[in-house]
Amino acid sequence: DQELELRKEQLRMQWKDMEDKHQREQELQKLNIKLKNAEENAFMREAKTLRLKIQLTELMKSGASSGSMSSDPTA
Repeated sequence: DQELELRKEQLRMQWKDMEDKHQREQELQKLNIKLKNAEENAFMREAKTLRLKIQLTELMKSGASSGSMSSDPTA
């Protein structure tokens, strides 16, 4: 029956569309996870940089107060 075949083809197309949509959603979720991991990595590096800057500032203050540091931080 032609009507039945037409209906089957419509269902196949719907199934394929749903599969494609599902695959795109999975890929999007994977990319979102990668993005979150990259953001976490960036925040961790920024936090480490800030901790090191604080340490440097504290060392420079303690060195300046004891008079043992010259004005040249590379010396």
